[in-house]
Amino acid sequence: MKRLGFYVVMVLLTFSLQMQVFAAYRCTKPEDQGNERESGVWTQDEKGWRFTGSDGQTYVNHWLLNDRGFWNYFDENGYAVTGMQTLEGKRRYFTNRGDMRTSYFVYDGHLYCAFKDGEIRTSRNGGNNVKTSRNGVPYKFDADGHAYNEEGKWDPVTAKELGQSAQSSDGVKEGWAQEGKIWCYYSGGQKLVNSWYQDSGFWYYFDENGNMLKSCVREINGAKYKFDVTGAMTTSGSATDENGVRYLVQKDGTLTPVDVEAEKRKERLANDPGINERQQMLNEKTNPYNNNDTVQWFNATYAILTKSNTGNIRAVGGATKVDGFYNDGSSTDQWYSDKIRQGQAESWGVTDRSSADQVLERLIASGNATGSAWDYSRAMSNLGFYYIAGYYTIEETLDKSLETAKIIQTKFTSWDDFVESYLAGYASWSGTDASERRNIYEQLKTSAFNPFSLDWNMTLEKNW
Repeated sequence: MKRLGFYVVMVLLTFSLQMQVFAAYRCTKPEDQGNERESGVWTQDEKGWRFTGSDGQTYVNHWLLNDRGFWNYFDENGYAVTGMQTLEGKRRYFTNRGDMRTSYFVYDGHLYCAFKDGEIRTSRNGGNNVKTSRNGVPYKFDADGHAYNEEGKWDPVTAKELGQSAQSSDGVKEGWAQEGKIWCYYSGGQKLVNSWYQDSGFWYYFDENGNMLKSCVREINGAKYKFDVTGAMTTSGSATDENGVRYLVQKDGTLTPVDVEAEKRKERLANDPGINERQQMLNEKTNPYNNNDTVQWFNATYAILTKSNTGNIRAVGGATKVDGFYNDGSSTDQWYSDKIRQGQAESWGVTDRSSADQVLERLIASGNATGSAWDYSRAMSNLGFYYIAGYYTIEETLDKSLETAKIIQTKFTSWDDFVESYLAGYASWSGTDASERRNIYEQLKTSAFNPFSLDWNMTLEKNW
């Protein structure tokens, strides 16, 4: 009985020690939170890799989060599993070193992708619920987890990995081959040299040594091309060569040098203090008076008001008419016309042609009597508004503007003289120091479209 008791105690002690050993594993499994990386000693024999933790524990039938950040699983013999495995009801893939993949990988002639816990994405486990892509190409997954693209197009990396060369039955290499870190392509057993090759819609080039170009700009047959990190020729964007010269990438892949001065001008215009990019575009496309100096002289007399209203300083009335340019152009024009009509009614009591004529005559008469640019400027701006509102035709607005502008030229000696009178009148009318509108004036003078760059004494003539 004593001997039997001794054996029972030893068995219980051994079981207790085993329980303590298994409890010593620091890692649990990929699905769990809060796992810490484990450092230790790796050993390899003809059967594979084994691991002993920092506490001396050899991992058996257990998960490990290694010090490189990858998950491993060790079988009943303590070897890290490799290849496609089904563990705990989930299909997962492990590299030859035993590292579990948690993203895209190529295996057995197919492209797969795994969730963060290593489970292979499929159409049956929610693999298609979240959009996913590799090197910019989106993929979906079938019931077996095979990734596919609806356009039948692989991304550059996948195309090469799936097409890695294998010797044919007669020993001749065909297809992609990775030699060290360099990709090549074999055709009939020979490397492509100084040659282009297209795969899955992407173009690649192989140099004089048969090496695929990547991450570079290279001149080929008199034209320059850019190749990205995958080796694919780019067909959009920009590039910079080894000498710091900048290029634009064309759709056919060729590079054209960037006009630096044009780029600087484009940048300046994008931030122009006078006219924003949309207004610049509309002036080029829809403004018949964009290059008419006489009309631009008219517009300059009320440019400060136009800018304060965020309008287009080169357009009669502060806006071009866009019917025929935009799909909703007619409704856009009508909206602005209604807005101007409302403003004219509220500010001036103008509701038709007759009341418009009366206000205009009153402003010009006041300007003639007082010599104030404030009155003349408002007369000129109202003329622009009458056109937008539909009370005057464009010819009537410009004809009357020409008549009024010639009077204005006789009353002042320069734009500065005109604007100082305008600001004094505005200050008196508004009860402010007019500093806000003075700032607008100074800003407009720095614009590439400075309306006050026109000669004050230029000959104003009818040319419309």
